[in-house]
This record gives sequence, structure tokens and C-alpha cells, in this order.
Amino acid sequence: MTDVADTDPSRLIDAIDLPVVVLGRDAKVIHCNSAAWAFLGLSPSDPGRTLRHSRVLDGVIGDIEELYEHVTAGGSPAQRELRTRDGSWFVVRTAPLFGAGREVSGAVVTFTNVTGLYAGIEQSIYERDFTKTILNSVVSPLIVLDGTLRVQTANRAFHAMFQLSREETQGTCFFELAKGAWDVPTFRIGLEQLASGPEGHGPAELSTELTSASGRTLSLHARRLSPDRRRSELILLSIDDITARRQAEEADRRKDEFLATLAHELRNPLAPIRTGLEVVRRKLGPSPVDSQLAIMSRQTAHLERIVDDLLEVSRITRGMIELRRTRLDVGDAVSRAVESVRSLVVARKHELSVALPVPAAFIDADPVRVEQVLTNLLANAAKYTEPGGRIWISVERAGGDVEIRVRDTGIGIAKEMIPRVFELFEQGRRDLARSAGGLGIGLSIVKSLTELHGGTVVATSAGVGQGSEFVVRFPRAAEEGATKRKAPQRFEDAGEGSAAMRRLRILVVDDNADARELLAQLLTHFGHEVREAADGPSAILLAGDWRADVIFLDIGMPGMDGYEVAREIRKQNVATQLIALTGYGHEIARSMSRDAGFTQHLVKPPPLEAILGVLRSVASVGGVPPS
Repeated sequence: MTDVADTDPSRLIDAIDLPVVVLGRDAKVIHCNSAAWAFLGLSPSDPGRTLRHSRVLDGVIGDIEELYEHVTAGGSPAQRELRTRDGSWFVVRTAPLFGAGREVSGAVVTFTNVTGLYAGIEQSIYERDFTKTILNSVVSPLIVLDGTLRVQTANRAFHAMFQLSREETQGTCFFELAKGAWDVPTFRIGLEQLASGPEGHGPAELSTELTSASGRTLSLHARRLSPDRRRSELILLSIDDITARRQAEEADRRKDEFLATLAHELRNPLAPIRTGLEVVRRKLGPSPVDSQLAIMSRQTAHLERIVDDLLEVSRITRGMIELRRTRLDVGDAVSRAVESVRSLVVARKHELSVALPVPAAFIDADPVRVEQVLTNLLANAAKYTEPGGRIWISVERAGGDVEIRVRDTGIGIAKEMIPRVFELFEQGRRDLARSAGGLGIGLSIVKSLTELHGGTVVATSAGVGQGSEFVVRFPRAAEEGATKRKAPQRFEDAGEGSAAMRRLRILVVDDNADARELLAQLLTHFGHEVREAADGPSAILLAGDWRADVIFLDIGMPGMDGYEVAREIRKQNVATQLIALTGYGHEIARSMSRDAGFTQHLVKPPPLEAILGVLRSVASVGGVPPS
């Protein structure tokens, strides 16, 4: 049996996995185990040399020699954490080596590689600092809450916006901040559910809006962060001051209400003006004042277009336009647009040329909006072309598109103006533009409506005085053979066609006496029996005693409005055709008309053709197609 004391110590050292070096007097290597030879880059033939011969220890050898001197001078075991030049971290431990007489004869040095541990620590520090840097770079206030809704950290923006120091926020319950202003029951419950919800269950996000004590509107968005083995549940809460946005939205809402009211108030006086002109024209017949009446009619129509454009651009900028697509013959849209501007073209003695493809070219589009695009382009050409000039509109296929060109010999466009010609309220040369009239919104509407259809529009001009050309492209739809086009109905034709109409009983209800009386005169001129009512109760009473075939009913009346009156009339007479007459033309007003029982919704001032179309439908088949 071998005694432990007889065992060679070097054999015990060699069995250790850690690098172990035995240093004798003068810090020379007496023995190294195999792990130490590999770590130090030395070989067994190196005993008698110092550790300075190891390049691995460059930069830290001084620290090791200090440890050696400490223990050989009678000191206790010591250690240091050292980083070598290659970035590795080691814990270097030294202990005294005793001789036979218990005197210190050297030192035992061990090296423990803790690079992985330090890398994890450094990575955690880096992640912490990196996260703080990101949080502090975000301009919106951000705070991180733990599972108990206490603040773990907050960025600079949070401290700056709410004037709270780090000491006031760190570890504080979120709902105790800002003097409890955020302690709203519904938000507290939602945030508690967010914090307590297990991973993969319950809500992961929560959003709300609150009004602070200072009157600011705040948008709060909370998101649960997925925990890992080192972290518990956390919540990231962002806070945005949206006061300016909400104020802007409120200003937009008020603006839209103002424009709608303005349009209504402008359309109300326009209705009797238009109707009165028609009454005078039909009572006088051919007369010396025909040209003056025509001018007044054109200017009334021009004012109507300005009112419509004001409302249209407001709806477009707010994204409230909804397209009602159908398969559309572009030639039909061109014909209707030409009819819309014919009076303006005739008045300015322009020569208008129209070229349509055979067979017809089709697009999937909203017919009303496409006609609006083409009407605006033709009206623009007519306004900015000197009397006696020429205007061309043509349609042709261009690859997978249908291309529409509107060209004129007008005032042209300066080169620097072309990039801005579609901008809102842009009119280029003010002297000519103002003399032609308009607000500078027609081309903006053209661009917006075209792009809503997936199309494009471009403007070209050789310069001032050289005319201009606008090219609109819409994606082409599949074509199914040739289509014969119907000639557009002329305005005058509608009146003549009414002569054979049977006599109808018509009730006109409007609190505007001028509008009511002139419409009644016009309808009487066409041979109908007409009665009038100035308010809702009178209309309901008259509708019950006198069964009218058609009731033209104003919406915006004091007391009982037109919707309420319509509902009451529908209760006692289902067959009567109710026609809404109003200055409100937006979709909400039309929907309310349908819900109240109206058959059609006409916007003031209604075209004569629209009125006579209603009467022809009632006289011929006893009903009016719903609008």
C-alpha cells in the first residue's frame, strides 16, 4: 500500500483540467500540467524559464508577478480577474508553495477561463445600454412596467413631457403618476388584464385615449413583451400627445360642416333663380332678351359648378369618395361631358371636335366620376381658350389602357407651371385665370378622381400662348363586341317631350316662398295641377286631404324637417312619389332620404330635365325609378 505522502505531487497536478503552474524561487517554472502547457503555449522543455516567455500573458504578466510576490512574502492566497490582449478573461489565483520546513518556497498559480461568463455580462450590459439608447432616442414618451404595473424605466421624452424625475417614477405604480390622472377604471382593468394574461392567452395589446388635467389629448398604447428565462412579464407603454391632431380633425370637421352649410345656403337662392329664368323663357317665348336670359343661365350654371367643386374637393381630400364601378363605354361618358359644356362652348364660339373609337372602348369605372373628369377638362379648355378657338377630345386604345386626349388652342401653360398644374388652388397666370373665373380646384379633382380609378393624367404645353393638352389613361376593360351609342338627349328635348304628358297632381313644399312659387309656376306651365305648402304640418294635412301624384319636398325646413314630414306622409299614402329637394347632396343626406321614404333625391337647383324626367316617369308608368 502506497502512502499518500509518498505520492508525486506532479501526478496530482497533471490530473487537474485547469491550467496549473508551479513557480519556484525567482518565479521560474518548476512544473506545468498538460492544460497549462497548452494554454501558455510552452513545452515541457521550458522548465527553468519564467512566465514572461508566454505570449498569451502579454499585458497581464505584471499583475501575475505582483500576486506571486504577495504570496511568497508570506501573504495569504490571492486572485485577480485579468483580461488578455485577445479579449479573454481569466481568474488568476495564487497560493504559497511550502517546503519541508513549512517555509515558502514558491507559488502555485491557476488560470480559470471566465470569458463566456463575462461575455454574457457584457452582452447584458450592452443590451441594457442599447435599449436605453433606443428608448431615449424615441421622441414619444415610453415607459416599461413590470407585472405589478410599476415603472421599471422611462425615456427622456417621458420625463420631459410630464416633468417627472427618475426618482419620482422609478418603482412607482403607473396609476399613481401625474396625480392619478391616468387612473381611469376601464384603462386600469385593461392594463391589469394585459399584465396578468399568460403567454399566448388574453390581449397582447391595449390602446386608449385620455384627456390630461391640462386638457391635452393623449393616446396610450400598451404592449406585453414576451418574457424569457431571465426576465419576468414586462409591458411597454407609449404615450403620444395627439392634441394637435385632434384639434386639426375638429377643425376639418367644422370646415366640412361649414362648406356643407354654405353649399346649402348658396343652392337655396340658386334654385328660384334657375327656375325663374326657365319660367320667364317659356312665358316669353322667342324674344329680344333671349341672349340676356342665356347669359344668366350660363352664369347660374357656372356658380353651381363652383359650389359643387368646393364640396367635391373637401370630400376627396378626406378620402370620402366611394367609386361605384360598372362597365362603361368611354364614348358615352365623352358624349355626356360634351353636352354638359356645350352651352359654354357655343357662347365662346369654339369649334369642338370629337373622335371616338369603333368599336367602343370600355373601362371599369364610376360613370359619374369619369364624366366629372372629362367635363372639368373640357370646361377648363373652354375657359382658357380665346373666343373662336378650337378644342379637340379623342378616345383611343393604347395597349392595356384607354387614352383620352383633350387639346386646345388656348393660353397654354408656362414650362415652370406644368409640375404644379394639378395642385389645389393653383391657377398659373393670375390675370388670365381670374378673367376666366374659377377657384383653381378643377384640375386637382381631375387628378384625384383619375388616380382613384388606377389611372393617370398628364399635362403638356409648348408654352404660353401655344395651347395645352391633357392626356388621361384608364385601365381598359374586356371588350365584348361593338356597341351602338345612343345620341345624348339635349336639354331642350326634355321640355318638348313633356307636351304629351298626362296631367298630374303635384304638391310643392318649401319654406322658401320664392323657390316654392316659381317651381309651382313652372309646373303649372306644363299643364299640371299644383298646390303649395310652406311648412311640414301644412304639407301633411294637404297630402292627406288631396291625394297628390308627386310631392316635391324641401328637406331643410324649420320645425318639422323634410325627413320627418316624409315619414308621416308615407304612413297615410304609400303610392305618392316623394321627391327630396335639398341643398345637401352628400351621400349621408341621400341615405337619410331613402330611409325616410323618398323615391328620389334632387340637389338644388335641380335641372329642368331632372324634374321633367320625374314627371314623365310618373305619368307613363305611375312610378319613379329610385335614385
